[in-house]
Amino acid sequence: MPNMSSALQHLTVIIPTYNRPIYARRAMRYWAKLGVKTLILDGGDAPMRLPLAATLSRKIRYLHRPESLAKRLLHAADLVSTKYCVLVGDDEFHLRSGLVRCIQELEANPDLVSCMGTAVGFSLNKSEQLRLRERYLGFVGHNLSSPSPAARMLTHMEDYSPTTVYSVLRKEVWRTCVQHTAQTETPFFASGELAFELTCAYLGQCKVIPQLLWMRSYENASVRTSKDVSLDTPNRLHDLWDQPDFQITRQAYIHSISKVISAQTGDDSGAVSAQTDTALAAYVRCVRDRRDKAAQPREAGAPAVRPAHLTLDEFCQLLSAKGIDYAKPELSHVARLVTPFTLPKRVKNRLRKMIGRK
Repeated sequence: MPNMSSALQHLTVIIPTYNRPIYARRAMRYWAKLGVKTLILDGGDAPMRLPLAATLSRKIRYLHRPESLAKRLLHAADLVSTKYCVLVGDDEFHLRSGLVRCIQELEANPDLVSCMGTAVGFSLNKSEQLRLRERYLGFVGHNLSSPSPAARMLTHMEDYSPTTVYSVLRKEVWRTCVQHTAQTETPFFASGELAFELTCAYLGQCKVIPQLLWMRSYENASVRTSKDVSLDTPNRLHDLWDQPDFQITRQAYIHSISKVISAQTGDDSGAVSAQTDTALAAYVRCVRDRRDKAAQPREAGAPAVRPAHLTLDEFCQLLSAKGIDYAKPELSHVARLVTPFTLPKRVKNRLRKMIGRK
């Protein structure tokens, strides 16, 4: 089993970015320091200026490809040469200790195709101080371990959380999962994500470990671009599912997923289509149930439930109480990276006096 120093040699980080050079450069500095092979796939209008850390690192590869996200991911699939890969947002981070633990899990279990850790949301408050909050609470214990591909898809969709799209995956599985998105885009939001999650669940067992991995950014609005149909539409699958004029699109979407799976596994396409339809129906029920529950009026006098925004120390205490492993120095490093550099007030006052300003 690989140790901390050798595990990351088997990993490639894939980062799509679009007109956010400040955050992409920040990501390059982070991954260059970790020494992990990283592909930056820039779909923006113009090439960006690279930070010094990226130009000096042999591990960072930057590609300016002004095309859709789907096409960029498909191109990345041809470039990955390592045993494992992981998709990461340009303004987000995966922690080193979590990546190593996931790789170790995959090395120990050949039936496992995906391994994910837990997540934390981060943002800056008005004073530009880092604040953390729990995210994707459904991740913990969301393991797909059935030997049946159909059962894994159904279990995944009955209580849906996006546990595989940003997980550490075996290279061959990741390639298969991105094929659907590249071949056809369906006009409802996150159709590519759903296809990825269904395909991954079908291809093998998926696991979430009690180790902090994903730092989910709330610094920016989600990228919306007309190049990506499924990212630039208000349509939602749970609203469209039963509509008569959506049925042809629905069947085409399901067929496109089953076609990719069948080509990889040799399983009957018709059977896979039926299993995919059943799993998606479960997803629709899951989302509708959550929506209805959220819409229920609160009891009189009951306070609104909002996620707590915690300091770093408070969040570490919460993780410890829940039995989730983490490396505090890694969290501190990210905190320094995302927090703007500001001089202490006493230093600012001294400088003002030196230059004669009030």
